[in-house]
Amino acid sequence: MHFFGQDAVDRDPAELAREYALHFPRPPGGIAGEWTPYYMQGRNVAQQLRLAAPDARILALLRDPVDRFRSGAFRRPDKSENAIRRGLYATQLARYLEVFPREQLLVLQYERCLQDPARELARTFKFLGVDPDFVPKTFERPGARSFGADKTLPPDVRERLVRLYEPEVRRLAELGFEVDLSLWRNFAQLAA
Repeated sequence: MHFFGQDAVDRDPAELAREYALHFPRPPGGIAGEWTPYYMQGRNVAQQLRLAAPDARILALLRDPVDRFRSGAFRRPDKSENAIRRGLYATQLARYLEVFPREQLLVLQYERCLQDPARELARTFKFLGVDPDFVPKTFERPGARSFGADKTLPPDVRERLVRLYEPEVRRLAELGFEVDLSLWRNFAQLAA
């Protein structure tokens, strides 16, 4: 939806909350939400979301930032600077930790979701407060391959990205989210 962004900065919090809630009609006791990758990057989004939906449950899906860059850069080569920023996970999550309690954030790892989708789905449902044993009918359907999966970054570009992201990955580990660095081939050497 991209509801939050620069234009929401100076809006009345009550008005912002009312307008945002209109996008999520649901029966009493039901939950609804959105999945918008931009919200990780937007500098003011965490504060805006906190004002509009203070009880929100925040999901973040991370993958090896070099692999994520490769996927984004091959999809939109003209947006490579944006593709680099999207992998600054520690910086982005720190913004959310400034305004939301840690228990309202669940960090998922793309590689874990591929490795054990049933476990990660149950974990997600439990976090959201829905039946963790529920399995959607479409769950067994294979997902789409990652864009750029068949592409290879030139070795010098990969090395530069690893050096660029390494401090962020170290900070991410220090934040204490359940991220297994051994699953990130470009940062497995940082696994404890």
